[in-house]
Amino acid sequence: MTATTPSPAPADAVRASSAEQVVAWTTLTVPIGAWTIHIVALASIAHYACLHPRVHWVMHALTVALGLVCVVCGAVAWTIARRASAVAGDDEEAGNEPASIRFLAYVALAVAAVNLLLIGAEGLYVPFLDACQKGQ
Repeated sequence: MTATTPSPAPADAVRASSAEQVVAWTTLTVPIGAWTIHIVALASIAHYACLHPRVHWVMHALTVALGLVCVVCGAVAWTIARRASAVAGDDEEAGNEPASIRFLAYVALAVAAVNLLLIGAEGLYVPFLDACQKGQ
């Protein structure tokens, strides 16, 4: 009888999939945080923009920077989804690790797109709203 040693491939696959899970969850949560930062920051400096008109450029910079965060998260989620699709194939089994990561990556892609739209919509009203106008 010969003793067989287990191959290290399954352990490496588990580590790789858990790393992909962390990245996929990060791409899911970071766009939500970016939108939250954007809306709070714009609301916080809106009155200050009345006193100093140059603050509008800060508001635009926040919109662009946090929008780019959503774009990067979406691109990473898309890459994870494609990689998981190549591994999983058409297997939609409930316990299939690559299929679960693929689903999570597609949800992260949708969340990134929605938060990008929210950030863009909030950024669009900056030039049109007058923070100095009193309630009428």
